[in-house]
Amino acid sequence: MNDFILPHHGGNIYFFAERFGLLPSKIVDLSSSVNPMIKSFLDFEKDELLEALSRYPDPECLELKRLFAEKYSLSESFILVGNGSFELLQFLIFSLPSNTKIFLPEPTFIGYRKIISKRRNLIPHPHISLYPERHLETLQNFLENSPSPKAVIICNPNNPTGLSFNKESLLSFIWDYPDVFFIIDEAFIEFDEKNSLITEVSTYANLFILRSLTKFFGLAGARVGFLISSNPLLREVNALKPFWSVNTISQFFAIKILKNESFVRESLNYFSRLKSLFEERMKTLKVEFLPSKTNFYLLKNLPRGYNFFVWLIREKNILVRNCFNFLGLSENDIRVSLKEEGSLILFCEALEEWLRGL
Repeated sequence: MNDFILPHHGGNIYFFAERFGLLPSKIVDLSSSVNPMIKSFLDFEKDELLEALSRYPDPECLELKRLFAEKYSLSESFILVGNGSFELLQFLIFSLPSNTKIFLPEPTFIGYRKIISKRRNLIPHPHISLYPERHLETLQNFLENSPSPKAVIICNPNNPTGLSFNKESLLSFIWDYPDVFFIIDEAFIEFDEKNSLITEVSTYANLFILRSLTKFFGLAGARVGFLISSNPLLREVNALKPFWSVNTISQFFAIKILKNESFVRESLNYFSRLKSLFEERMKTLKVEFLPSKTNFYLLKNLPRGYNFFVWLIREKNILVRNCFNFLGLSENDIRVSLKEEGSLILFCEALEEWLRGL
């Protein structure tokens, strides 16, 4: 992997635009898993937006918090709103007790390791497997034999595999180990809502749920996230959060999309169709992929996968996520997001061309 140093996160179209002399708008970005349907569902007048722009933000995000609480039948006191769920996760990890041992199923979102590394008195315990069931087998041993304090961070469904942890299996651990902090990142849970634990926070004080409007709700640029828990630690997290953390325009768009009753239903129908098309094409091309619950897929062991990644952006202006920096994956593993049908077709045609040329 010697052409250039890759960015450590998907969605960095600006890096590749600079590297290859492209306009960012000319890159087909399949490296970030953002719902493109958002553009069809935000209904507002320009004057309404300009009026919002002229006001200071609500530092408590009261209307947004109320909407979210109503949507999931939660107490508003259990909810913090932040500048993306990553900000809230960072403050939550900073609030954990010193010497906390953290069980981390890998490969997963690399931001977890990045935050943990900023606190030298936290002790990560990574476990590498593609499959949730294997992680849970090892988790049992960790919980039984590691000294306290302990925490578990799980992305559900997981990024980059797209696979889900079973709700009942997780609940059994949360029930049996009330002194362990269970942090569940549900950034993609709208694709698999039956495995969400969000309604359990009032029952289990050791449970912390992260939700985001970045992925399924398509507001990547707005940066709006939620942390939900009945644990007193929420107050410490809130004390770390900057005043006016979520700007007025972000709150404006977040409120608009949460009020739209048809967005979730139509988005799920849209992605169901795209997923069928994509999986059928990958099977035809004999490309190995994991059976994702989400709008992204992990393609495993692509022939000369890194070279394909570079060729794809250089020759086709299509950006996917090279998985070189996920623990347990390699530069020949690729994560591809489904967005517009046209971009899906472009990617599949490019992949077929690449495989034919080998």
